[in-house]
Amino acid sequence: MDAYRFCVIVAHRRLGKTVAVINQLVKRATLCEKPRPRYGYIAPLYNQAKSIAWDYLKLYTASFPNVKRNESELWVEIPSNSGTPARIRLFGGDNPDALRGLYYDGLILDEVAQMKPQIWSEILLPALVDRDGWGVFIGTPRGFNLLFQLYNDGLKDPSWYANIFPVSKTNIFSEEQLEVIRKTPGMTEAKYRQEFECDFTSSSEDIFINLDIALNATKRENKSQTYSWAPVVIGVDVARESYHCD
Repeated sequence: MDAYRFCVIVAHRRLGKTVAVINQLVKRATLCEKPRPRYGYIAPLYNQAKSIAWDYLKLYTASFPNVKRNESELWVEIPSNSGTPARIRLFGGDNPDALRGLYYDGLILDEVAQMKPQIWSEILLPALVDRDGWGVFIGTPRGFNLLFQLYNDGLKDPSWYANIFPVSKTNIFSEEQLEVIRKTPGMTEAKYRQEFECDFTSSSEDIFINLDIALNATKRENKSQTYSWAPVVIGVDVARESYHCD
């Protein structure tokens, strides 16, 4: 997160995403040398921001000297290298007007899959421009939405960092723990793949080719001599419904 201005981190449940980004906010706020540093953490709902991140923010800033807190507006102020206090504030994406007219040195967008795309492109991105601010987007897949769009765009842009952390790669849970999760009533294979294997396509139970296969296919580079002799074959996915075309 220090090496890139924009980062997209798609990760499974209970990995510790929120703890990591709150600590990143605190660290960057203390190191900021610009006057009156401002940082924000945005969850889809204001109540979510309060319940998910407020206790963490208070915990990881408790040891700072002269720390100030505002319980009603959900912000803390801590010393910074600028000589002026740095403010970190929590917001909800359900009240976008509260985000307008502000500037930010850095932003965290949590559970991005549940946010409207306009909140980033129309409100938050412009608020970062004049301070050369940075942004980190974290979440777990929930179909094709803002999180998928940012992740896919990040893969194409070398100036961005974009990565997926499925439970099969992080190995923070034992096989026994994962087996318990799989056998829990209501946990279908599709839900497990979505929440723990970070599969964007698993929001639908009837997808034949999942996203992993499709993305890997786009990365293949075949030399012309391996296919130039072959006939051209076109495949058409007509979905479930049939339509009449006159």
